[in-house]
Amino acid sequence: MQGRLSPPIDGFIQRFPMSSWQSEFYIASELGLKKIEWTVDFSTFYQHPIVDPSKYLETKGILEDSGIVANSVTCDFFMQANPFSSGKLEDLKGMFRSLFTSSSLSDGSILVVPLVDAGAPKSDADWVKAINFFKTLVQIMPERGLTIAFEMEVSPALQATFIRSLDSSHFGINFDMGNSAALGFDPSNEIYIIQEFIQNVHIKDRLLGGGTVPMGTGHTDFLKVGETLKAIGYEGDMILQCARQPLKSEKETISHYIDFCREVGLT
Repeated sequence: MQGRLSPPIDGFIQRFPMSSWQSEFYIASELGLKKIEWTVDFSTFYQHPIVDPSKYLETKGILEDSGIVANSVTCDFFMQANPFSSGKLEDLKGMFRSLFTSSSLSDGSILVVPLVDAGAPKSDADWVKAINFFKTLVQIMPERGLTIAFEMEVSPALQATFIRSLDSSHFGINFDMGNSAALGFDPSNEIYIIQEFIQNVHIKDRLLGGGTVPMGTGHTDFLKVGETLKAIGYEGDMILQCARQPLKSEKETISHYIDFCREVGLT
């Protein structure tokens, strides 16, 4: 996940590292990683390298030079806008249009939209607003296989119901194993219910009913998750979105987590 190979910004676990994003691609390559998932924030949206046309050549050169793929985006700007309680849901359409038309995103790119925290629908009316909003986005989505994968903190049955209310050729689900663990879901049960919609996976450890913690110290059953993903034939992205470790550098932390993933069968 973009930003995890840079020091935290303003105490946040996840923010786009405007001053160091370039170096992350080379560090990721040194670690043997294949991909970085962009993080796009509300406050710096139009300065982001995949949105600002003036940064296109720099971005293209870094991707080619590092050998790292970057064709998925976590749209943190969505939840940072507090769309349902602020009444600014429609205002976000222009931001999505900018991502849809970005020359830095290749065919088949995935936009992960967090319907969690401040971005979560809180009522039936909010869910209806969400469905209507994303249906209108289809009208401006490009003809290049781009999809939106929703990160949700509701039951797997409700996740499947929500996606079925949209066009599944354009929309899917981001399975976040840490969120699943925090909500007390059985990961095998959840994965089997939503398996046909899973477009993207986030690797994370969280406490039951609590926040993100270093991998192996929370309630995520990594072995069961890995076995189930293999059982359904999942071959998509596995994005490290893990807790920072204050006594280790960012590079050391990610290196440790890569080793952990190998041990629990998530590679």
